[in-house]
Amino acid sequence: MASIKRSADSASLSQSPASAKKPKTGSRGKPKAEPSSKEYCDSATRRNESGQVVWPARQDQIENVQKIIRECAASNATTVICPDKDADGLSAGAILHHTLTTLGLDSSKIHVHLLPKGETIHYDSQRAQLAALLSDSSSDEFQEQESPNLRYLFVLDHGSARSPALAPPSTTRTLIIDHHSAVDDTFPEHAEWVTAFDCPPVATSALLTYEICKTLRSDLSSPSHRIAWLAVTGTHGDLGTSLKWRDPFPDPTPIFEKASRSAINEAVSLLNAPRRTGTYDVKSAWESILPAELPQDVVSGPKSTRLKEARQEVNAEVARCQAYAPKFSYDSTVALVRIESKCQVHPVIATRWAGTLKSAKKLKYVICANPAYLPGKVNFSCRIAKGANERLAKAHEGNAVVERHTDDEGDGADGEESKVSDVEVNIISELKALAKQHPSGTLLARLGDEFARGHPQASGGIVPEEQFEELISVLRIGEKPAKDASSKNSSPQKSAQKNKLTGYFGKAS
Repeated sequence: MASIKRSADSASLSQSPASAKKPKTGSRGKPKAEPSSKEYCDSATRRNESGQVVWPARQDQIENVQKIIRECAASNATTVICPDKDADGLSAGAILHHTLTTLGLDSSKIHVHLLPKGETIHYDSQRAQLAALLSDSSSDEFQEQESPNLRYLFVLDHGSARSPALAPPSTTRTLIIDHHSAVDDTFPEHAEWVTAFDCPPVATSALLTYEICKTLRSDLSSPSHRIAWLAVTGTHGDLGTSLKWRDPFPDPTPIFEKASRSAINEAVSLLNAPRRTGTYDVKSAWESILPAELPQDVVSGPKSTRLKEARQEVNAEVARCQAYAPKFSYDSTVALVRIESKCQVHPVIATRWAGTLKSAKKLKYVICANPAYLPGKVNFSCRIAKGANERLAKAHEGNAVVERHTDDEGDGADGEESKVSDVEVNIISELKALAKQHPSGTLLARLGDEFARGHPQASGGIVPEEQFEELISVLRIGEKPAKDASSKNSSPQKSAQKNKLTGYFGKAS
């Protein structure tokens, strides 16, 4: 398998060599212990037979996508770009949009499709809307015949799932650009794809799109081109604004000289806000990011007032939902927080509790469930508890690190790319294992395709309320394990949970 050669001539973001660090010393001159936790970019990389790093995706996939993008621009055909709703997805969509127009595609040929609240790209209603956008006529359906005018559909950052074709292959070429959990048989029928998932450290969809597009024309490779700061915006949106950019990630220093880091981070905050509001105003975020020459245009542009109002709404809702306290599973490995909100704040609450329940020594992950977000459904988010991976690694200390293939239910099947370390919490696997423990024996299938999707480190789902309660029943929330007969302390423990996030945070960020 060929690898991507990352030379100084071909990379617009220069690679900085690892600098030697002197040991830190304490007040008495003794070396301080370095933190045990690894940075994101320190993940073991995938390598080909020659030992070369394969990043951000497999070379054959990258070359195929580049060919499709060139063909699309040259054809001047009807094109639909369907980006996801967050800063990473929107940045990826904007990068592709600017690349296509730079290569010559008339912007009037590009239609941008933003999904409504509560639907995925795999819904039949979305196929109908895509058909209408891709068709040259007013018909909502394609004519099932070969067309001399091939259309193009680009789906960015929406995850992957087995599904019928998103558009008829006789008339449309469909391309998926993504970084979520995936293997070769977990994509829509007749779609082509490029995924960063099996080439760690996993690039975000925006960074993957940038790495694909920057070599298609010389001006796209300049760190002053707007697709460069968009790549950083999407990356910070998914991986955090304090990310340490290390090899094989590119060095963003030339970008920060043109677009300040503080402006990029403020843009991330503003772009992520509208999709979390009760009105799901993703359109405002897209209309802000697409015309922006610099992140400052997002921060203080025509749409900035609306973005800031959205952020205030979300912050107020986060502050309110911080009062909901977690309860623990029978074995103390899972914490469940139930909230009621029309806003998409359940991922934020899950993340905050995962970072603050430090005294829960057995805790693996936190679930935040929100039955008020969509009628009849429970939207829930799961995040790995802070310190959980370190505790698991310590338990394996002295043993060889074991790698396993996840089951064939959809998160990695055959092939070395789907290995997951046994010394890390894999939420997708944990959720599926939990569903399999239900006495019905059918719960996993009944939970549907929107269960346990996303990333091994950050998963969740959208499931019917009844099935969610069946899942949670397996955890035996609030129950206490039987007392050891030899225990000297026989006084019963109180089951009331006193913790509140307001004790950790004075105000919403």
